[in-house]
Amino acid sequence: MKKFQWTVNFVRLTSYGKKNMTVNTNDSEDEDMELWKKFLDIATDHNSERDSKILGTVVLVVFTVGLVANVLTCIVIYCDKTMHTATNYYLFNLAVSDIIFASTFLMKVNSLAIVHASESLCLLHAFTLVFMYCNITYTITVLAVERYVAITNPTALNSSPIWKRVLKIILLIWLVSTVMSLPLLSTINIVKTENFSVCSALPTTLTKIITLVMVIPMFVMPMMTMVYVYVKIVQEVTKIENFNADNYAFNHHNNKSKVNKLAVALTLSFLICWGPFFCTRILLFSLSVKQIIRLSQWWRWMDNVTFIASSSSILINPVLFSLISSKFRKALKKFWFTKIMGRTDKENGPTSTGTGLIERRETYVKRVTETSF
Repeated sequence: MKKFQWTVNFVRLTSYGKKNMTVNTNDSEDEDMELWKKFLDIATDHNSERDSKILGTVVLVVFTVGLVANVLTCIVIYCDKTMHTATNYYLFNLAVSDIIFASTFLMKVNSLAIVHASESLCLLHAFTLVFMYCNITYTITVLAVERYVAITNPTALNSSPIWKRVLKIILLIWLVSTVMSLPLLSTINIVKTENFSVCSALPTTLTKIITLVMVIPMFVMPMMTMVYVYVKIVQEVTKIENFNADNYAFNHHNNKSKVNKLAVALTLSFLICWGPFFCTRILLFSLSVKQIIRLSQWWRWMDNVTFIASSSSILINPVLFSLISSKFRKALKKFWFTKIMGRTDKENGPTSTGTGLIERRETYVKRVTETSF
């Protein structure tokens, strides 16, 4: 009888403890939500008229120039058959992604579109933003790997028709980007504050876990891959130059310098554009809401810096990957005179006929150095 009574008491105590824990958890979540609303009221408060004009001007200039550069990239690659290469197919996908990605930033200029957004518009904006970011990031990463393979094992890229292989990879990039974007939708919703309803992440434990975990495949892994690949490319180019030191046809002493600049520029551009965004995300969701509320006065400045850095990617990508390329500039000039001015192009440059492995590796090294410099 005593044993039975002890069992009943234990069950009661356990049940009471669970109820008490549930109540405390709910109270804590409610308190966090109220603090989060106060934070959003301060952080989403409009900037001064002067700051708003400066931010709006910078964003519109970046958007306009980036849009023109990306549209030119798509037109030149589509119209010029000599530009139908694996690298340029990826650049076409990158340019299309940049154009769609740029549209999401126009909502930032008109903040009312996000502040007074409906739930469906909020989720659509969040999905598009994350999806296009993943698409851009993974395309840049694949471009780096493609360059590395082209130098170290050029015959591996000729095993199947170029467009079929590239199309499969691009479709895979879009599929992976979709999968990566879906979990973040569960962390976004409309939050009603005292002054307005705003599309925002929710201060929940699930949001913190998803945000911190997703930083690895969305930023850390692509960054590490690019650093590793470009270091290997520099090493391979150095090896090839040393091996061909006596060959006058490939005695370009500035190739290593160009590849070094290319590697540093591509890596730093990705880090500068997206490092601040992920740093602020980690900061927001690794701290408690009580700690975050102390940063509310600084958040407006941090948010503006992060936004300008992220939006600049739509301008940097076409410039760094396309417009600096001498081959692309020649194709753009040809397009201008033949399609716009109506002139006929009678000059056809000589094509390379070398088929040896060394010649192919040298050709791919030259392509790497000419792609962005």
